Amino acid sequence: MLVSGQINEIHTMITRGKAMRWEAFSRPENNRSNESAQAKFVRDLANVVTNYHEKVNDLILVNESITKSIEALETCAFKPKAFTEILDSLQKQVCTFPNATKGNN
Repeated sequence: MLVSGQINEIHTMITRGKAMRWEAFSRPENNRSNESAQAKFVRDLANVVTNYHEKVNDLILVNESITKSIEALETCAFKPKAFTEILDSLQKQVCTFPNATKGNN
């Protein structure tokens, strides 16, 4: 799932959470089942936000790597082999970029 899809999922979950009755969540006598709907919602929201956070961190690392390669182009020797090595590395990084935005969902 793309990061933007995860943002939409977070927004959808927040909207769903706003519609819940949270007074019942804070009263133990209302939580006689093994898990209340509110507790499940909180756990599910935490999972979605954690997954989003991990994907954003992955993208930051890929972006830093791409930036370093671009900076290397500015200072490398003016030789075809130097350009080829950096451009090949850059191509590999760009190819990993879409994978960094996908989740296991």
